[in-house]
Amino acid sequence: MLKTGLWGLCFALVSAHIATALTVPEWFSNPYTLFDRQTYLAAVGHGNSYDAARKNAIGNLSAIFGQDLRLAQALTESFLEAVRNGDTAWANDTVIINHIEITTTMENLMGAKIGYFMRDGQGNYFAVAVLERERAIEQYSERIRANQDIIIYLTSAVERYTFDGVSHYELAAVFAEMNHNYGEILRRVFGRPWPEFLPRGEVFKQRSREMRRAIPIGISVRNDDSAGRIQQAFAGAFIYHEFRPGGTNPRFKLDVDIITQSIERTPQAPEFLPELRPPRRTDATAIVRANFIDTNTGTYLLSESFEFTAQAGTRSEAERIVFNRAVQGTHEKFRNALANYISRLSPR
Repeated sequence: MLKTGLWGLCFALVSAHIATALTVPEWFSNPYTLFDRQTYLAAVGHGNSYDAARKNAIGNLSAIFGQDLRLAQALTESFLEAVRNGDTAWANDTVIINHIEITTTMENLMGAKIGYFMRDGQGNYFAVAVLERERAIEQYSERIRANQDIIIYLTSAVERYTFDGVSHYELAAVFAEMNHNYGEILRRVFGRPWPEFLPRGEVFKQRSREMRRAIPIGISVRNDDSAGRIQQAFAGAFIYHEFRPGGTNPRFKLDVDIITQSIERTPQAPEFLPELRPPRRTDATAIVRANFIDTNTGTYLLSESFEFTAQAGTRSEAERIVFNRAVQGTHEKFRNALANYISRLSPR
């Protein structure tokens, strides 16, 4: 009798728990019972707070758009993060910043909102995120037009065969890719054609590469060896980034100075073995200083200093080793420094 009573009590408690568990509203399985399918896109979400349910619903709605929306959002966030960190030359361009800050959140990017929500008796929240189809079509079409205006702003009034020109076309490529993603949303989600003549980002990237190859860059190195190996190391770094050093009367010049020093050292013999004479050693140092200058404006675009050390039994051997290290290290170090400079022109 006691066992039967305990089993009955347990069953009653389990039944009571099930009865008071998550109460899912009927519309949760089909939000179009609340919102007209021809007028809205809709998606549901839930969570243990309104904010959690809202984010879940917005995320489910964004999934309808696929990677096109995520890519556009990633481009926007990447650029704004670089601006906040001061890692871009565009940080003070108010035209660009004001344009791109419009789309800092997923809701703004989509034009989405929470159309309805409810809370059950257990503290669970349910929400429906909705997007008005015609309003979204208008918004994405307007963003394409606005981005086209920015692309024209970037590419119309710029000295093309300069680093400034490269940065303008690199950033134009970013906005062109945003437009492609918005256009795909219009076509795929809303079934609306969009101007196919709009160029992809690769068109502007290709133009940027053509500019790089045409920018005249001179390299002058003091105290190089007879083979000009340090000059070749710097030239290789430029070529790696698709620039072509050379030309007559180049506007952009890399001015390099190499300073080598060597010190001969005679270690002291230990007191308990005065007859032991350690071999003499020579410490050698090579410092490579490079300034990249726009000769038209006198602006220093890049200033770098690299130091290399070596030790050997003779002065000539130590200087040979340290110079070899300078040749090898200069190419890698300046290549990385140049990459950082280029990334500041247009973060991606």
